[in-house]
Amino acid sequence: MGPSWSVGEKPPPTMAIPPPGLISVLGHHYACHPLTAEFPDLVDGSLAMAEKRLSVLDFKLGNKGFTVGIDVKDSKVTKVYPSSAFLGHLFVNDCLKNVNGKVITNTAEFYQVISANSPGKVLIEYERDEAVKVTVKQVPGGRPGFELHEMELVWYSGGSILGLLVTKDAEGHVVVAMIEDGSVVAKQVEAGDILVKVNDQAVTEKDAARLLIHNGVNKNKKVKLLLERAKKEYPVPNSPCSEMKSNEMKSIKSPDPAGPSKSDTTLKSQMPSAIVVVKSKETASTYTPTTIGVVTSKYTPPAVLPLPPGWKPAAGADPPLPPDVIEVMAANKEFFKIACAEPSMIRTASVPNAPHVVEASLTEKVPEVEIGFDPSPKPLKKTPKRVGS
Repeated sequence: MGPSWSVGEKPPPTMAIPPPGLISVLGHHYACHPLTAEFPDLVDGSLAMAEKRLSVLDFKLGNKGFTVGIDVKDSKVTKVYPSSAFLGHLFVNDCLKNVNGKVITNTAEFYQVISANSPGKVLIEYERDEAVKVTVKQVPGGRPGFELHEMELVWYSGGSILGLLVTKDAEGHVVVAMIEDGSVVAKQVEAGDILVKVNDQAVTEKDAARLLIHNGVNKNKKVKLLLERAKKEYPVPNSPCSEMKSNEMKSIKSPDPAGPSKSDTTLKSQMPSAIVVVKSKETASTYTPTTIGVVTSKYTPPAVLPLPPGWKPAAGADPPLPPDVIEVMAANKEFFKIACAEPSMIRTASVPNAPHVVEASLTEKVPEVEIGFDPSPKPLKKTPKRVGS
Protein backbone atom coordinates (compact mmCIF):
# COMPACT_ATOMS: atom_id res chain seq x y z
CA MET A 1 0.00 0.00 0.00
CA GLY A 2 1.24 3.46 -0.80
CA PRO A 3 1.58 6.32 1.65
CA SER A 4 -1.57 8.10 2.77
CA TRP A 5 -2.40 11.16 4.82
CA SER A 6 -5.03 11.69 7.49
CA VAL A 7 -7.29 14.60 8.31
CA GLY A 8 -5.44 17.52 9.90
CA GLU A 9 -2.11 16.72 8.26
CA LYS A 10 -0.65 18.56 5.29
CA PRO A 11 -0.95 16.47 2.10
CA PRO A 12 2.11 15.64 0.01
CA PRO A 13 3.11 18.10 -2.76
CA THR A 14 1.62 15.82 -5.41
CA MET A 15 -1.84 16.12 -3.88
CA ALA A 16 -4.11 19.15 -4.12
CA ILE A 17 -5.09 20.82 -0.87
CA PRO A 18 -8.89 20.60 -0.50
CA PRO A 19 -10.86 23.84 0.00
CA PRO A 20 -12.01 24.61 3.57
CA GLY A 21 -15.17 22.74 4.51
CA LEU A 22 -15.17 20.70 1.32
CA ILE A 23 -15.20 16.96 1.88
CA SER A 24 -12.49 15.85 -0.54
CA VAL A 25 -11.69 12.18 -0.91
CA LEU A 26 -8.06 11.98 -2.01
CA GLY A 27 -6.99 8.35 -2.05
CA HIS A 28 -4.00 6.66 -3.61
CA HIS A 29 -2.96 7.78 -7.06
CA TYR A 30 -3.27 5.20 -9.80
CA ALA A 31 -0.07 6.22 -11.58
CA CYS A 32 2.06 5.81 -8.44
CA HIS A 33 0.33 2.73 -7.08
CA PRO A 34 -0.71 0.05 -9.60
CA LEU A 35 -4.08 -1.61 -9.17
CA THR A 36 -2.46 -5.01 -8.67
CA ALA A 37 -0.71 -3.66 -5.57
CA GLU A 38 -3.92 -2.12 -4.25
CA PHE A 39 -6.06 -5.20 -4.99
CA PRO A 40 -3.84 -8.31 -4.82
CA ASP A 41 -6.86 -10.62 -4.71
CA LEU A 42 -8.24 -9.42 -8.07
CA VAL A 43 -6.86 -10.40 -11.44
CA ASP A 44 -6.27 -7.83 -14.15
CA GLY A 45 -9.07 -9.10 -16.39
CA SER A 46 -11.85 -8.95 -13.81
CA LEU A 47 -10.67 -5.58 -12.57
CA ALA A 48 -10.54 -4.16 -16.11
CA MET A 49 -14.09 -5.33 -16.75
CA ALA A 50 -15.22 -3.61 -13.58
CA GLU A 51 -13.51 -0.37 -14.61
CA LYS A 52 -14.32 -0.09 -18.33
CA ARG A 53 -17.57 1.42 -19.58
CA LEU A 54 -18.48 1.84 -23.25
CA SER A 55 -20.47 4.97 -24.12
CA VAL A 56 -21.70 6.79 -27.23
CA LEU A 57 -21.68 10.60 -27.47
CA ASP A 58 -24.18 12.16 -29.91
CA PHE A 59 -22.64 15.60 -30.40
CA LYS A 60 -24.20 18.36 -32.52
CA LEU A 61 -21.82 20.67 -34.39
CA GLY A 62 -23.12 24.21 -34.91
CA ASN A 63 -22.95 26.39 -38.00
CA LYS A 64 -20.66 28.96 -36.41
CA GLY A 65 -16.99 28.40 -35.80
CA PHE A 66 -15.99 26.39 -32.77
CA THR A 67 -12.78 25.09 -31.22
CA VAL A 68 -12.16 21.35 -31.23
CA GLY A 69 -9.40 21.57 -28.60
CA ILE A 70 -8.71 17.83 -28.27
CA ASP A 71 -5.35 16.06 -28.46
CA VAL A 72 -5.44 12.36 -29.35
CA LYS A 73 -2.56 9.90 -29.25
CA ASP A 74 -2.89 6.14 -29.80
CA SER A 75 -6.70 6.52 -29.79
CA LYS A 76 -6.62 8.07 -26.30
CA VAL A 77 -7.51 11.62 -25.34
CA THR A 78 -4.34 13.15 -23.92
CA LYS A 79 -5.51 16.75 -23.42
CA VAL A 80 -8.74 18.75 -23.37
CA TYR A 81 -8.28 22.52 -23.75
CA PRO A 82 -10.48 24.97 -21.78
CA SER A 83 -11.88 26.45 -25.02
CA SER A 84 -12.80 23.04 -26.45
CA ALA A 85 -16.37 22.43 -27.60
CA PHE A 86 -16.08 18.93 -26.11
CA LEU A 87 -15.23 20.22 -22.63
CA GLY A 88 -17.35 18.33 -20.14
CA HIS A 89 -18.15 15.58 -22.66
CA LEU A 90 -14.76 13.99 -23.27
CA PHE A 91 -12.07 13.60 -20.63
CA VAL A 92 -8.39 12.73 -20.51
CA ASN A 93 -7.69 8.97 -20.86
CA ASP A 94 -10.96 8.38 -22.75
CA CYS A 95 -10.26 5.72 -25.40
CA LEU A 96 -11.88 6.66 -28.74
CA LYS A 97 -13.18 3.54 -30.47
CA ASN A 98 -14.56 5.31 -33.55
CA VAL A 99 -16.05 8.62 -34.73
CA ASN A 100 -18.92 8.16 -37.20
CA GLY A 101 -17.66 4.62 -37.76
CA LYS A 102 -14.06 5.65 -38.50
CA VAL A 103 -11.22 4.55 -36.25
CA ILE A 104 -9.26 7.49 -34.80
CA THR A 105 -5.64 7.11 -33.72
CA ASN A 106 -4.25 10.68 -33.59
CA THR A 107 -5.23 14.35 -33.42
CA ALA A 108 -5.10 14.96 -37.18
CA GLU A 109 -7.60 12.18 -37.93
CA PHE A 110 -9.93 13.45 -35.22
CA TYR A 111 -9.85 17.01 -36.62
CA GLN A 112 -10.42 15.68 -40.15
CA VAL A 113 -13.57 13.77 -39.21
CA ILE A 114 -14.97 16.68 -37.19
CA SER A 115 -14.37 19.16 -40.04
CA ALA A 116 -15.97 16.84 -42.60
CA ASN A 117 -19.20 16.64 -40.56
CA SER A 118 -19.52 20.30 -39.60
CA PRO A 119 -22.25 21.48 -39.45
CA GLY A 120 -24.05 18.31 -38.44
CA LYS A 121 -23.77 15.54 -35.89
CA VAL A 122 -21.02 13.14 -34.93
CA LEU A 123 -21.34 9.88 -33.03
CA ILE A 124 -18.30 9.29 -30.85
CA GLU A 125 -17.96 5.83 -29.35
CA TYR A 126 -15.51 5.85 -26.48
CA GLU A 127 -14.47 3.75 -23.52
CA ARG A 128 -13.87 5.33 -20.14
CA ASP A 129 -12.11 4.04 -17.05
CA GLU A 130 -14.50 4.25 -14.15
CA ALA A 131 -12.53 5.08 -11.01
CA VAL A 132 -15.57 4.70 -8.75
CA LYS A 133 -18.79 2.72 -8.86
CA VAL A 134 -21.88 4.39 -7.38
CA THR A 135 -24.94 2.36 -6.36
CA VAL A 136 -28.11 4.12 -5.15
CA LYS A 137 -31.27 2.52 -3.84
CA GLN A 138 -34.29 3.74 -1.92
CA VAL A 139 -34.87 2.15 1.48
CA PRO A 140 -38.06 2.13 3.57
CA GLY A 141 -38.48 4.25 6.67
CA GLY A 142 -37.83 7.88 7.36
CA ARG A 143 -39.88 10.73 8.72
CA PRO A 144 -43.25 11.69 7.23
CA GLY A 145 -42.73 13.70 4.07
CA PHE A 146 -39.20 12.37 3.57
CA GLU A 147 -37.64 9.38 1.82
CA LEU A 148 -34.38 7.56 2.52
CA HIS A 149 -31.73 6.84 -0.12
CA GLU A 150 -28.78 4.55 0.52
CA MET A 151 -25.69 5.25 -1.58
CA GLU A 152 -22.62 3.03 -1.77
CA LEU A 153 -19.40 4.18 -3.46
CA VAL A 154 -16.60 1.73 -4.27
CA TRP A 155 -13.28 3.10 -5.55
CA TYR A 156 -11.30 0.98 -8.03
CA SER A 157 -8.48 3.55 -8.25
CA GLY A 158 -8.24 6.53 -5.92
CA GLY A 159 -7.89 10.19 -6.78
CA SER A 160 -11.53 11.17 -7.35
CA ILE A 161 -13.27 13.90 -5.36
CA LEU A 162 -16.55 13.32 -3.54
CA GLY A 163 -17.33 17.04 -3.87
CA LEU A 164 -19.85 17.66 -1.09
CA LEU A 165 -20.04 20.88 0.91
CA VAL A 166 -21.97 20.17 4.11
CA THR A 167 -23.23 22.41 6.88
CA LYS A 168 -25.31 22.10 10.02
CA ASP A 169 -28.82 23.54 10.10
CA ALA A 170 -30.77 24.97 13.02
CA GLU A 171 -32.31 21.58 13.83
CA GLY A 172 -28.90 19.95 14.24
CA HIS A 173 -28.89 18.00 10.96
CA VAL A 174 -25.87 17.67 8.69
CA VAL A 175 -27.21 19.05 5.39
CA VAL A 176 -25.66 19.05 1.92
CA ALA A 177 -25.24 22.73 1.01
CA MET A 178 -23.50 22.42 -2.39
CA ILE A 179 -22.34 19.75 -4.86
CA GLU A 180 -19.26 20.35 -6.97
CA ASP A 181 -19.84 20.04 -10.71
CA GLY A 182 -18.29 16.94 -12.24
CA SER A 183 -17.89 15.11 -8.94
CA VAL A 184 -18.71 11.42 -8.56
CA VAL A 185 -22.02 12.14 -6.77
CA ALA A 186 -23.12 15.18 -8.78
CA LYS A 187 -26.00 13.24 -10.38
CA GLN A 188 -27.11 11.32 -7.27
CA VAL A 189 -27.00 13.89 -4.45
CA GLU A 190 -29.08 17.06 -4.31
CA ALA A 191 -28.60 20.23 -2.31
CA GLY A 192 -30.72 20.05 0.84
CA ASP A 193 -30.26 16.31 1.40
CA ILE A 194 -29.75 15.39 5.05
CA LEU A 195 -26.75 13.17 5.79
CA VAL A 196 -28.13 10.68 8.32
CA LYS A 197 -25.42 7.99 8.43
CA VAL A 198 -21.91 7.42 7.10
CA ASN A 199 -20.76 3.78 7.01
CA ASP A 200 -23.76 2.79 9.19
CA GLN A 201 -22.81 5.33 11.87
CA ALA A 202 -25.17 8.18 12.72
CA VAL A 203 -23.65 11.64 12.25
CA THR A 204 -24.70 14.90 13.89
CA GLU A 205 -21.52 16.92 13.24
CA LYS A 206 -20.00 17.78 9.86
CA ASP A 207 -16.44 17.18 11.11
CA ALA A 208 -17.37 13.65 12.18
CA ALA A 209 -18.91 13.00 8.77
CA ARG A 210 -15.76 14.23 7.03
CA LEU A 211 -13.55 11.99 9.18
CA LEU A 212 -15.70 8.90 8.54
CA ILE A 213 -15.62 9.50 4.78
CA HIS A 214 -11.83 9.95 4.74
CA ASN A 215 -11.27 6.80 6.76
CA GLY A 216 -13.63 4.78 4.59
CA VAL A 217 -11.92 5.80 1.35
CA ASN A 218 -8.30 5.61 2.51
CA LYS A 219 -8.66 2.33 4.43
CA ASN A 220 -11.46 0.36 2.79
CA LYS A 221 -12.00 2.26 -0.51
CA LYS A 222 -15.70 2.09 0.23
CA VAL A 223 -18.19 4.60 1.62
CA LYS A 224 -21.86 4.08 2.41
CA LEU A 225 -24.10 7.13 2.82
CA LEU A 226 -27.68 7.26 4.08
CA LEU A 227 -29.44 10.40 2.84
CA GLU A 228 -32.84 11.77 3.79
CA ARG A 229 -34.60 13.75 1.06
CA ALA A 230 -37.86 15.67 1.13
CA LYS A 231 -40.56 14.34 -1.16
CA LYS A 232 -41.19 16.53 -4.19
CA GLU A 233 -44.83 15.66 -4.85
CA TYR A 234 -47.56 16.86 -2.51
CA PRO A 235 -51.32 16.41 -3.05
CA VAL A 236 -53.03 19.71 -3.81
CA PRO A 237 -56.53 19.88 -2.31
CA ASN A 238 -59.36 20.97 -4.56
CA SER A 239 -61.10 24.27 -3.89
CA PRO A 240 -64.63 24.23 -2.44
CA CYS A 241 -66.00 25.64 -5.69
CA SER A 242 -64.54 22.82 -7.79
CA GLU A 243 -66.18 20.20 -5.60
CA MET A 244 -69.68 21.50 -6.30
CA LYS A 245 -71.64 19.40 -8.73
CA SER A 246 -73.10 20.81 -11.92
CA ASN A 247 -76.69 20.17 -10.82
CA GLU A 248 -76.11 22.21 -7.67
CA MET A 249 -74.76 25.06 -9.80
CA LYS A 250 -77.93 25.06 -11.88
CA SER A 251 -80.18 25.12 -8.80
CA ILE A 252 -78.73 28.45 -7.60
CA LYS A 253 -80.85 31.34 -8.81
CA SER A 254 -80.20 35.07 -8.70
CA PRO A 255 -82.31 37.15 -6.25
CA ASP A 256 -85.48 38.75 -7.52
CA PRO A 257 -85.13 42.57 -7.86
CA ALA A 258 -88.73 43.00 -6.69
CA GLY A 259 -87.92 41.68 -3.23
CA PRO A 260 -87.54 38.43 -1.36
CA SER A 261 -89.44 35.51 -2.77
CA LYS A 262 -89.07 31.77 -3.17
CA SER A 263 -85.83 32.31 -5.06
CA ASP A 264 -84.43 34.18 -2.02
CA THR A 265 -85.37 31.26 0.19
CA THR A 266 -83.52 28.88 -2.14
CA LEU A 267 -80.46 31.14 -2.21
CA LYS A 268 -80.44 31.60 1.56
CA SER A 269 -80.55 27.85 2.14
CA GLN A 270 -77.49 27.39 -0.06
CA MET A 271 -75.41 30.12 1.63
CA PRO A 272 -73.05 29.29 4.53
CA SER A 273 -74.64 29.20 7.96
CA ALA A 274 -71.96 31.56 9.33
CA ILE A 275 -73.13 34.49 7.16
CA VAL A 276 -76.41 36.25 8.00
CA VAL A 277 -77.89 38.68 5.47
CA VAL A 278 -80.48 41.25 6.53
CA LYS A 279 -82.45 42.65 3.59
CA SER A 280 -84.44 45.88 3.40
CA LYS A 281 -87.26 46.74 1.01
CA GLU A 282 -87.60 50.40 0.18
CA THR A 283 -89.40 50.38 -3.14
CA ALA A 284 -90.56 47.80 -5.57
CA SER A 285 -87.75 48.64 -8.01
CA THR A 286 -84.77 48.64 -5.64
CA TYR A 287 -83.63 45.73 -3.54
CA THR A 288 -80.17 45.92 -1.95
CA PRO A 289 -78.67 44.06 1.03
CA THR A 290 -77.79 46.61 3.71
CA THR A 291 -76.16 44.74 6.59
CA ILE A 292 -74.00 41.62 6.65
CA GLY A 293 -73.05 40.07 9.98
CA VAL A 294 -70.30 37.45 10.11
CA VAL A 295 -70.19 34.91 12.91
CA THR A 296 -66.54 34.15 13.69
CA SER A 297 -67.14 31.16 15.95
CA LYS A 298 -66.64 28.62 13.15
CA TYR A 299 -65.11 28.95 9.69
CA THR A 300 -67.33 27.92 6.78
CA PRO A 301 -65.99 27.67 3.21
CA PRO A 302 -67.44 30.29 0.84
CA ALA A 303 -70.44 29.25 -1.19
CA VAL A 304 -70.60 29.27 -4.96
CA LEU A 305 -71.70 32.69 -6.15
CA PRO A 306 -74.96 32.93 -8.18
CA LEU A 307 -74.66 33.29 -11.93
CA PRO A 308 -76.30 36.23 -13.76
CA PRO A 309 -78.84 35.38 -16.45
CA GLY A 310 -77.34 34.40 -19.80
CA TRP A 311 -73.80 34.13 -18.44
CA LYS A 312 -71.74 31.13 -19.54
CA PRO A 313 -68.57 30.37 -17.55
CA ALA A 314 -65.36 29.89 -19.49
CA ALA A 315 -62.91 27.13 -18.75
CA GLY A 316 -60.66 28.18 -15.87
CA ALA A 317 -62.43 31.54 -15.35
CA ASP A 318 -62.99 33.13 -11.93
CA PRO A 319 -66.51 33.05 -10.44
CA PRO A 320 -68.66 36.11 -11.31
CA LEU A 321 -69.55 38.95 -8.94
CA PRO A 322 -72.87 38.83 -7.06
CA PRO A 323 -75.77 40.71 -8.67
CA ASP A 324 -76.03 43.22 -5.79
CA VAL A 325 -72.37 44.19 -6.22
CA ILE A 326 -72.88 44.62 -9.95
CA GLU A 327 -75.91 46.86 -9.28
CA VAL A 328 -73.90 49.07 -6.90
CA MET A 329 -71.07 49.37 -9.41
CA ALA A 330 -73.48 50.24 -12.23
CA ALA A 331 -75.22 52.91 -10.13
CA ASN A 332 -71.92 54.58 -9.21
CA LYS A 333 -70.00 54.31 -12.46
CA GLU A 334 -70.24 58.12 -13.00
CA PHE A 335 -69.65 59.19 -9.39
CA PHE A 336 -66.74 61.42 -10.39
CA LYS A 337 -69.05 63.64 -12.48
CA ILE A 338 -71.29 64.58 -9.53
CA ALA A 339 -70.38 67.77 -7.69
CA CYS A 340 -69.48 67.33 -4.05
CA ALA A 341 -71.92 68.94 -1.61
CA GLU A 342 -69.46 68.98 1.29
CA PRO A 343 -67.48 72.19 2.08
CA SER A 344 -64.11 72.45 0.43
CA MET A 345 -61.01 71.65 2.45
CA ILE A 346 -58.89 74.21 0.51
CA ARG A 347 -59.12 77.79 1.74
CA THR A 348 -59.32 80.54 -0.86
CA ALA A 349 -59.79 84.32 -0.75
CA SER A 350 -63.52 83.95 -1.45
CA VAL A 351 -64.03 81.83 1.65
CA PRO A 352 -64.60 83.80 4.89
CA ASN A 353 -61.89 83.63 7.55
CA ALA A 354 -59.37 82.51 4.94
CA PRO A 355 -55.75 83.59 5.38
CA HIS A 356 -54.34 86.34 3.18
CA VAL A 357 -52.92 84.86 0.00
CA VAL A 358 -50.26 86.68 -2.04
CA GLU A 359 -49.82 85.44 -5.57
CA ALA A 360 -46.20 84.84 -6.44
CA SER A 361 -44.77 85.85 -9.79
CA LEU A 362 -41.48 84.86 -11.34
CA THR A 363 -41.15 88.24 -13.02
CA GLU A 364 -41.06 90.21 -9.76
CA LYS A 365 -37.67 91.54 -8.67
CA VAL A 366 -36.63 90.25 -5.27
CA PRO A 367 -35.26 93.10 -3.11
CA GLU A 368 -31.62 92.70 -2.16
CA VAL A 369 -30.29 93.40 1.32
CA GLU A 370 -27.16 95.56 1.35
CA ILE A 371 -24.46 94.85 3.94
CA GLY A 372 -22.24 97.73 4.98
CA PHE A 373 -18.43 97.48 4.84
CA ASP A 374 -15.29 99.68 5.15
CA PRO A 375 -13.15 99.89 2.00
CA SER A 376 -9.43 99.22 2.23
CA PRO A 377 -7.14 102.33 2.27
CA LYS A 378 -4.88 100.83 -0.44
CA PRO A 379 -5.71 98.70 -3.43
CA LEU A 380 -4.68 95.08 -3.00
CA LYS A 381 -1.86 93.91 -5.29
CA LYS A 382 -2.52 90.23 -4.66
CA THR A 383 -5.19 88.13 -3.07
CA PRO A 384 -4.41 87.51 0.61
CA LYS A 385 -4.02 83.90 1.66
CA ARG A 386 -6.29 82.34 4.19
CA VAL A 387 -4.78 82.01 7.63
CA GLY A 388 -3.48 78.53 8.19
CA SER A 389 -3.33 77.57 4.52
